[in-house]
Amino acid sequence: MKKATWLIPTLMGISSLAHTAVLEEVVVTAQLRAENLQDVPVSVTAISGAKLMEAGLGRIEDVQAYVPNLTMSKAGISTDIFIRGIGSGANQGFDQSVGLYVDGVNYGKGPLFRAPFLDVERVEVLRGPQNILYGKSAIAGALSLTTTAPSFEDAASIALSYTPEFGERSVDLVLNSQINDTMAHRLAVRKLDTNGYYENPITQRDEAAQDELTVRYKVIWDNTANWSTQIKLEYSTISVAGRNGETILALPSDSSNPVFANRTWLEILDKTTVPILGTLLPNVIDIDAPSEVNDPDQDYSRAINYDASDTQTYNITMNNNFAYNDHQFIATTAYLKYDYVDYCDCDFTGADLFHAYFNEQYEQVSQEFRWVSPEGERFEFIGGVYAHYTDFYFFDTFIADSDIFRAALNALDLLALGARGDLDPVGLGGGAGLAPEEILGIGDAGTAIVGLRSPRDFVTEDLLGTIFLQTTYNITQALRLQLGLRYSHQEKEGARELRLGRGEGDNFVAFQPGEEANTVIANNLAAESHNLSGSRVERHFSPDVKVQYDIGEDVMTYASFTKGHKPGGYDARSNSSPAANVANPDNYLGVPVVLLGTFEFQEEVVTSFEIGAKSTLFDGAVEFNITAFYSQYDDLQVSIFDGVVGFNVVNAASAISKGLEIDGRAALSESLIFTYSLGLLDFSFDDFELGTCRQGQVSDSPDGVHCDYSGFTNQYVADWSGNIGIIYDTTLMDRFVFRANADFVGTGDYNPSPTLDERVDQDGYIKINAGIALSSLDEVWRVALLGKNLTDEHTIAYASEMPLAYNETGAATWTGMVDAPRSFSVQLSYKW
Repeated sequence: MKKATWLIPTLMGISSLAHTAVLEEVVVTAQLRAENLQDVPVSVTAISGAKLMEAGLGRIEDVQAYVPNLTMSKAGISTDIFIRGIGSGANQGFDQSVGLYVDGVNYGKGPLFRAPFLDVERVEVLRGPQNILYGKSAIAGALSLTTTAPSFEDAASIALSYTPEFGERSVDLVLNSQINDTMAHRLAVRKLDTNGYYENPITQRDEAAQDELTVRYKVIWDNTANWSTQIKLEYSTISVAGRNGETILALPSDSSNPVFANRTWLEILDKTTVPILGTLLPNVIDIDAPSEVNDPDQDYSRAINYDASDTQTYNITMNNNFAYNDHQFIATTAYLKYDYVDYCDCDFTGADLFHAYFNEQYEQVSQEFRWVSPEGERFEFIGGVYAHYTDFYFFDTFIADSDIFRAALNALDLLALGARGDLDPVGLGGGAGLAPEEILGIGDAGTAIVGLRSPRDFVTEDLLGTIFLQTTYNITQALRLQLGLRYSHQEKEGARELRLGRGEGDNFVAFQPGEEANTVIANNLAAESHNLSGSRVERHFSPDVKVQYDIGEDVMTYASFTKGHKPGGYDARSNSSPAANVANPDNYLGVPVVLLGTFEFQEEVVTSFEIGAKSTLFDGAVEFNITAFYSQYDDLQVSIFDGVVGFNVVNAASAISKGLEIDGRAALSESLIFTYSLGLLDFSFDDFELGTCRQGQVSDSPDGVHCDYSGFTNQYVADWSGNIGIIYDTTLMDRFVFRANADFVGTGDYNPSPTLDERVDQDGYIKINAGIALSSLDEVWRVALLGKNLTDEHTIAYASEMPLAYNETGAATWTGMVDAPRSFSVQLSYKW
């Protein structure tokens, strides 16, 4: 698309621009071939490696502020990433709705999204379904990262960064050299450690303390003039102590029980004592957690016991590129593996109630063959085949062996006159000993499950084969028709076993039928022992049609229709089977608890329409792009919190996502560039009767258990999000380059909770990030000062209901992941 030679009326308040100011072309590979961003018929945002460094963007969650309608959050032990209101929730059985691709390789699981940016050349965010070229994991969009390739020159660089507020220190080292006339290699290393921005009075340390090491080695071999091979070896380890989260809101209990009434969950845990006969006998109820637990305010202080996680990732990628008569033949072979361990204080308080252990192990082998035709022909195409095999193992266990947990549950059982467990006088049915509560069979529910373990093993194997073709027919110089089709054949097996008992490993002893422990677990934790397995086969056709038309030489318009699919699978986190089993047959009140879990879920389907225009105006000084979209999602895979400690996956919803996205740049002078982007989003569930009821909400769904979300928006959805950036650079004394930048990033109100509880709504905000830098004229050295969140906004990235709080005591309580406060960093870099 050529530069404009005519003017349009005032754009963004600019009526005239210096003709000498011209924007640099942005080259992207959004359609798997190098193209000018302005020629790509997709709503895409590209961020260069230089911008990542300038703005201090270290990983994907930092990028979201610069990309409208993109949200990423670390949600406890899972990672949420959403585009245009669509994403995968808290369940390890999900395929990702937003695909992540690094150097053309699909990263298929959420923990891989936490990897840091190292020696990244470019990040591209494609919004809307991208199933044709990016496959099954792109029903909402795709993120494509390109790391820097070796070059045939000797070069090296080191970059240092220090953030005193968080005690954060990082070192990036890059070494590039030519081996011989046909080979070159590149080594990139990052070492980062940080104390975090939270204080923890329980552990007496700063959190989340993080220690990272990433090493990447690339070698390229130009075998012949037409054939090159590139191999990448990468290893990364991330160790984290603590989390960036705390109690964000604690409301008084609405229980009629005088022991709990008008007291918050934290107050109850802090000190709850009910004596009998004065001081002659021990307290019937005696709950006494550390006083620091009673901190209900969002204040960057987290009174939580020890938790930590470790992630190790491995990647081997080989890329062969062969050119023949301007055709490219590309073969990409990859092996990907990660091991993730998480030790979670999952009651999210400083009371020693319960904790959990998680382990994920993932392996993936993939192979893609791609054929790319030359550009500029009447008929162009990109086609190929793709196959992968994945093996995923997930283990978790709930651990309840504390005195506080036993005392709390015994107290609840006493106050409920034994309804939390069985009526088993004199130790019958699993009681223990002749303690007063055991003789009565009332007030002994906690004692019945002392030492509880719930080891769960979940495995899936996935074999996928696809064939895809995207063709472009250049009907005229101005009119183009693009047709795409992807056919997928997928075979998946899954199994989940949950056991309940005491002990670990070879010493594990399962609870037996008739033991009171089974009733207690059903009543209080909504869990039952089960062993499930299944297999499924899916075949999908995903079509895509795009029409492009150039209006003159400066405006490209396009319209598209896409239908995409996300495969079904198996639920990793449900605590009960899909069968409606009576889980507590020995409940003495005769009120059965029927647990109804989930296991297999079906595919998800999207039908999407887009129209857009991309323009380069004022002789190349201004870019203005706009996209309108309408997408309908059917059979949405939704992870529903069971209100206690588990999640159930169902195809429960249909939804409509529609809106407008605007972005562009303007060269106001040779030294001053203005950037802008804005996303307007209207998302609503069209039909969703199986939502999770909020704390205290009465079911309004036909099943009498769930709550109807029809007409509601989704988690993370804001009416608007966007940013404005200003970049100024100039030469000083013909020896130095001075550069200053400021970014105003903001969003409208949104709800960070999967239950959409309005009591934890996050108000809209605008944050300011800014920096100044001085470098040598040849940029051999550079010194910069960077400020983030200069307005010191305290914002909630993710919120969830505190486990056990409301269903046990009627005290609505929330925990949340909180974004970082204001910080300043110093950056130093040197090249040689």
